[in-house]
Amino acid sequence: MTVMDNLPEKIQATYDRLVAGGYIRDAMPVWDDDKRAITNSIARSAVFSVVEKGNRTTLFEQRVPAPSNYEIIITGEQLSEADRDVYLQAIHYFRGCGPNEEIRISPRDFLLAIGRQDGLENRKWLWNSIRKIAKTLLEITITLPERKVRFVGSLLTIVTRESNGIPDEIRMRLPLDALRFYNEDSRTLLSMTRRISLKGPGSQLAKSLQAKIYSHKEPFPMKLETLMAQCGSKCKRVLDFKKKLIVALNLLVENQDIEGYRRSGSWRSRSTTRSR
Repeated sequence: MTVMDNLPEKIQATYDRLVAGGYIRDAMPVWDDDKRAITNSIARSAVFSVVEKGNRTTLFEQRVPAPSNYEIIITGEQLSEADRDVYLQAIHYFRGCGPNEEIRISPRDFLLAIGRQDGLENRKWLWNSIRKIAKTLLEITITLPERKVRFVGSLLTIVTRESNGIPDEIRMRLPLDALRFYNEDSRTLLSMTRRISLKGPGSQLAKSLQAKIYSHKEPFPMKLETLMAQCGSKCKRVLDFKKKLIVALNLLVENQDIEGYRRSGSWRSRSTTRSR
C-alpha cells in the first residue's frame, strides 16, 4: 500500500488526472544532500524579500515584482530571506516523497540544518516562520512559449496540532500539485553550505541575489530599479540600494558564489559571472 491509497477518492482522481497529463511527477526528485531546491518563479521574484526585523507588512492579493513571464499574487505576511532558509530546508525534507506524503522532523534537527543553535527562542522563531509560510497564499501564472502553467495554493501544509506553543515534532505536507514545479527545468539548486556562510551586513541581500544568480544559466544585465524591486528591498532611493548592493556583491565574491561583477551605464545594469 502506498500513501496514495489513503487519499479520498476525489483527491485520488485529481492526482491521477494530473499525472496522466504530465503535469506532476509521481514523487519529488532527489538531489545532493548539500543542495536545496527552489522553484525558479520564487527564486527570481520578491516572494521572499529583503526586509528588516519588525518592518514587515501584511499583503492582500498584492502583485509580487517578478520577471515578465511570471505573474505572482501573494496574500499573507511578508516573508524574509530568513523565512526562505526555513522554506528551502522544509522542501529538502520532501526529497523522494509522493503527493500528500507527510514528513516529521524535530525542531532541533531543523534548526541545526539551517545553521542555527537549538534553544527555546530559536524554536519559537522557527515555528512562527513555518506558520507564516504555511499561511501564505500564492497565485502563480507562468507564461511558456506553448502554454501557461498556473499554481494556486499555500507553500506548505502544516499537519502539526498546536497544544501549548511550540510542538516537539513538526509535521508537514507539500501541496498536491507542487511537484510539477520541481522538475529539472523549473527548479534551482542552491548550496546550503554557501548560503549559511553568508553572514553579517549585506548578507540578506546577498542571499536574495544568490538565488537569482543561480536560477539563470548565463549572466545578463539588469537595471538597478528592476533588481531592487525583485529583491523586495525597502530602500527609498536607488542610490541607497546601490550602496547595499556593492556590499552584497562583494560578499558573494568572497563566498565564491560569483567570480566578479561588472558595472555599466552609470550603475544602471549588472552582470555577474557565477563560480563553477
